[in-house]
Amino acid sequence: MLSFGRKPDANASATLGTATPANAPAPDWANALSTAIREIRCGRSPELSGLPPQAASALAELHQELRARNAAELERTVNASVQNSEAMAAVARATGEVRKMDTHVSGMSTAVEELDFSIHSITKLANTGADSLSACVEQSQTGLEAVRLTRSETEQLGGAFETITGRVTDLEQASRQIAEIVDTIAAIADQTNLLALNATIEAARAGEAGRGFAVVAGEVKALSGQTAKATEDIRQRMDHLQQQVAAITEAVSNSSGSVQEGINAANASENAVNSVTDTMRESARIVSEIAQLITEQSSATTNLSSSVSEIASGATRARERVEHVVEASAGTESTIGQTLAALSERNIDNFVLHCAKSDHLLWKKRLNSMLVGATKLSESELSDHRSCRLGKWYESARSEYGRIPAFQAIEAPHARAHECGKRAARLCAQGDYAGAEAAVEEMEAASEEVIKTLDRLIGELSADTVSKAS
Repeated sequence: MLSFGRKPDANASATLGTATPANAPAPDWANALSTAIREIRCGRSPELSGLPPQAASALAELHQELRARNAAELERTVNASVQNSEAMAAVARATGEVRKMDTHVSGMSTAVEELDFSIHSITKLANTGADSLSACVEQSQTGLEAVRLTRSETEQLGGAFETITGRVTDLEQASRQIAEIVDTIAAIADQTNLLALNATIEAARAGEAGRGFAVVAGEVKALSGQTAKATEDIRQRMDHLQQQVAAITEAVSNSSGSVQEGINAANASENAVNSVTDTMRESARIVSEIAQLITEQSSATTNLSSSVSEIASGATRARERVEHVVEASAGTESTIGQTLAALSERNIDNFVLHCAKSDHLLWKKRLNSMLVGATKLSESELSDHRSCRLGKWYESARSEYGRIPAFQAIEAPHARAHECGKRAARLCAQGDYAGAEAAVEEMEAASEEVIKTLDRLIGELSADTVSKAS
């Protein structure tokens, strides 16, 4: 094997042939050596027939070593691409879920904060309501005392009216008795007047002897007239008094009825106020208990709001970190792409088949990113199974490898993977995310089958290459 970067020793010329002076013409195989090295560098098999045996052997060994290294580097790069794409697909899904969680948690945080504010407001209202009800109970109690006092005073007024009624009845009886006495006096006055008239007549008959008696009779007659007049005046006054007593009796009777109605109304008011007071007292107790419960719930809601805020902050940080991972993975993907582009110039065996695995996983990653809204992907951007890198190679290699079972097994799942991918993009554009997700899952299953078949085909082709080389 050739060693580079070291100064050749005195015997180094023996490896390539006889040593020649620096100004000596180049040997005949120098051009062949230069051409062989260029071919090796490009990954092609060099033409070694024009070289000395030792040089040809060293270059052949170098060529095989570089081919092995290139193949190993390609495999590592493709594996890294596959793993990165798998991780990116998972991260894309996770990004979507984290974004949803971030959105939901942010919404929940806002809702919980509003709930916390509302509960605090309700607590204040409940406490205010409890205080108001307690004040109303006190006022109702005061009103109840006032109603009871009114009832008591009304009952006393009723007793007073009963006393008045009794006194008026006595007055009415007395007035009737006085009227009877007046009637008696009037009768006596009439009788006296009649006697005086008779005495006057008799005095006139007696002449001079009855003159003194006539004077007395005249006085008696005058007194009788005065008595009759006074009696009539008394009778009129008694009639008026009896009318007033009757009116008073009627008024007292009516007032007694009103007083009784007032007593009944006061009793009803007392019962009603009692009922209202009891109801308000019970309501105040219930509202106080509710206020206490709401106060306790307010504390729990405050803790919940704080916890949800922390969760929301964590979800936001998780989203930012996941997006950072996506950015970092995108940079890794770019580096892998550059490495594959460099390896494509080295003429590595089965290069397209290795890259096809990476291509399919990249496609899976893009579709998963599309599902969560991280990227836009239209159906027209996705090629069919004949236009992609694997499809073009497949058509060109059909005549050479068409009889290999693994080669034949690629076409069906490959076509299915492309069809499902295009369908997923179409459904996603139509807003049918459930259908798009199902199509992506079908695409992933088909791609997995394609990759397994590619590994089998690579193994068969590599074994065939080794067999031919030996």
